[in-house]
Amino acid sequence: MSTSIFSKTAFTSNYERMTGNCTRIVAAEMVRIKSPPITSSSYVLDNACGPGIVTEQVKLLHPEAKVLATDLSPNMIEEVQKRIENDKWTNVKTDTLDVRDLSKLADNTFTHVLTNMGIYTPNDSTSSLQAIKEMYRILQVGGAAVTSMWADRVWLSAFSKAGLMIRPHEAPSNMLNVEPEVLRGSCLLKQIEDGGFGNNAEVRPFATSVSAISLDELVDNMMLAAPMLFKGYSEEELSRARPVLKEELTKLRTYEALEGGATQTPATRFATPSRAFTTTHKRFAILDPDQDNPTTPNTSIPPVTPKHIKQGTTTANGSTVTDSPAVAAAKAPPPSYPKGGVIGTYTAYGATEELYKECSRHADYTVPQAQDSDAEMPKTEDGEDLGVGEGWWHTETGLNPTFSTWSQVTMLHVYLLTVRFRCFDPSIARVWQQHILDHFFFDAENKMVLNHGMNARGTRNKYLKDLFIQWRGVLAAYDEGIAKDDAVLASAVWRNVFKASENVDIKRLAQIVSYMRRVLAGLDSADDETVMNAMMTFGSPESEGELVALKSKMMDTPFEKAPPKPLPAKKQT
Repeated sequence: MSTSIFSKTAFTSNYERMTGNCTRIVAAEMVRIKSPPITSSSYVLDNACGPGIVTEQVKLLHPEAKVLATDLSPNMIEEVQKRIENDKWTNVKTDTLDVRDLSKLADNTFTHVLTNMGIYTPNDSTSSLQAIKEMYRILQVGGAAVTSMWADRVWLSAFSKAGLMIRPHEAPSNMLNVEPEVLRGSCLLKQIEDGGFGNNAEVRPFATSVSAISLDELVDNMMLAAPMLFKGYSEEELSRARPVLKEELTKLRTYEALEGGATQTPATRFATPSRAFTTTHKRFAILDPDQDNPTTPNTSIPPVTPKHIKQGTTTANGSTVTDSPAVAAAKAPPPSYPKGGVIGTYTAYGATEELYKECSRHADYTVPQAQDSDAEMPKTEDGEDLGVGEGWWHTETGLNPTFSTWSQVTMLHVYLLTVRFRCFDPSIARVWQQHILDHFFFDAENKMVLNHGMNARGTRNKYLKDLFIQWRGVLAAYDEGIAKDDAVLASAVWRNVFKASENVDIKRLAQIVSYMRRVLAGLDSADDETVMNAMMTFGSPESEGELVALKSKMMDTPFEKAPPKPLPAKKQT
């Protein structure tokens, strides 16, 4: 959100405490764009820069990159200038500019324009579109713009409830309030398209957390936002609001007390690196880690202050890091993952994101007609939107490329990983299971919007609730099949993946059962570090064809010549 609301030094100097590191985690993801990647020769605009969080992340990875940091708030610019001096940043300049009017900057200037929570200005419904148009204008052809926008700020409800406890008959003021439409990924995507980028855009959900080393510190940090959320309250009222806010934070569905006393309130759904990644010239911004580059971390959310990283890592310009763990994190090989704490949670999120991508690709599909409002959507006999898909699951099983097929095949693979996560240390097993499930539901909702035009949140919520019920059924059915025998497991796959169709190909069903058994055996043989580094790919049930086709030794033996089984001994009466 545009930092023009931070007009007082008290706000700007406490910005990082107030945000609890949540915007830094997003910024760390944004700078790892690889289409095109940021390099030492890039020219980056840190748009609506705040205290320079994005600039910081750029400089950690590429100390020689050229950066212009701009913000509407002179106090924020002053904070950046202090960091330039204190952190010895080079090639960084600042200017006081409004995201809605960058007319001082020439067209086709920047290789990258990064706007972290800054395209929306309170009380200006046109601000986002104006900001995106300016981003497009100043971006070089072939460059990339990455922007983020909130989709769900869970912690705001704690402030609202605390305010109503103090002033029951007065709704708390909220300078951070926005129209519900602004928080939708579909709204952001439309603005990006209308702003000049056309269909060269990708929208993704993302998660981050507001964290502190203790619950009391978390409350103290969040109370720094009192002038925006408890405007006009007396000191006496604020003192009464603090314990109420503390209690309400612990009631949040996303609140978690972590090992070592750290606490967090994840703002679990986020736009761009969070909700919109945009590029020009038909090039998409894909923020996956580069698996071909061994120096790139294997998680898409690098630990900002990872305690498990050793000092002394050499940076790109040859200098040795002795006082910046974040630089070491960016340059070091993938570390061993911690068992708990805030960093462990961030690591789990990034690793499960990569593992989830491997789960979701098998029955993925597209709906070409979804981008054309005048096109007629093809349907299956059951009335489902029919898309286009490739691969074994679509070509060999008779399954249609639909949302239901994709979701069931994806849940099957997520289930296999969930079984392996149960073997982790109990202190982290639940976190890993929850994160990969979150990725699935975020992706499912994204497909509902982009592939099926479900722009109404109420409609999506209904389908998501149904999907969650299906997931609970999948867990029970596959657990029973794994614990019992292949016939029970085949029955579970038949009911869920094939919708109990009488036309199922029994051989394909047998291949899937064999595939599930083989994958579980492989996961069982892999150590925890291999799984946590997301260093694995699934195969395909196609490879089970020869095994399934083998005849049982007894199939060619006449019944009368089959060796008899001994009868059970008679009970003595």
